[in-house]
Amino acid sequence: MQKKKAEVTCAFCRGTGRSRVAVCPVCQGAGTISLSAPTRHCAYCRGSGLQQRGSALTCSVCGGVGWVTVEEDAVLCPPCGGTGVEPAVLGESQLPCLTCRGKGAISAEKAKALPPDKRRPRRGRRGYGSGKVTLEY
Repeated sequence: MQKKKAEVTCAFCRGTGRSRVAVCPVCQGAGTISLSAPTRHCAYCRGSGLQQRGSALTCSVCGGVGWVTVEEDAVLCPPCGGTGVEPAVLGESQLPCLTCRGKGAISAEKAKALPPDKRRPRRGRRGYGSGKVTLEY
């Protein structure tokens, strides 16, 4: 069976084929990249292709493409709420979600197999830290 391909614009160079001073290391100057369909914007970098805003490092989840391949029956990842960021117990987390690996979506079958405490979707800001940390000495 032939897999469908999706042609997406490189987010790292914004389709120009050039990065700051040289040929784009993600698309090798083509400006577009071919991925297996279905695709969606990378939840971890929010489709920018950058590890952090303003940096020159590529996203560790999508490799700088800005897009990721997901399953046909993909649903939002319940533990991270579709943000791709690991829910933190204390403080702000900047790690990719361990359940969806930063994509923000998992297969419906995998979602049903999650333990009950991880099935409840989380909502809020990126990182999910409450902002209230009490330290006792």
